[in-house]
Amino acid sequence: CLGSARTRSILKAPALPPPDLTGVPEEYHDLQQVFSKDKACSLPPHRSFDCAIDLFPGAPLPSSRLYNISKPERQCMEKYISESLAAGIIRPSTSPLGAGFFFVSKKDGTLRPCIDYRELNKITVRNKYP
Repeated sequence: CLGSARTRSILKAPALPPPDLTGVPEEYHDLQQVFSKDKACSLPPHRSFDCAIDLFPGAPLPSSRLYNISKPERQCMEKYISESLAAGIIRPSTSPLGAGFFFVSKKDGTLRPCIDYRELNKITVRNKYP
């Protein structure tokens, strides 16, 4: 990724409040960053480089498949998207590419979101660095 890095300006992330350590044994309090929900749900700060995903030149862009989803899955998808947008994990895109979105049931009955990037991966130039 570093071989084709494109530089951008660096923004300093605001300091996060210390996590609530009630219920965490005292011998683990020095690892408080591990227990921070805010830190777990935020992106790392920009570095002096941002990586790009290069595609094979002239490769046809894949068309994304739309998956049928049930009403409960649609509600879960809307909740996932709105929470991810609010947390800054995802952002609106104007990319001509897209990928299918569907859910897989977990053992506890909740839904895990999945994004099908297989077609995009087929036209991605593999970075063999180092």
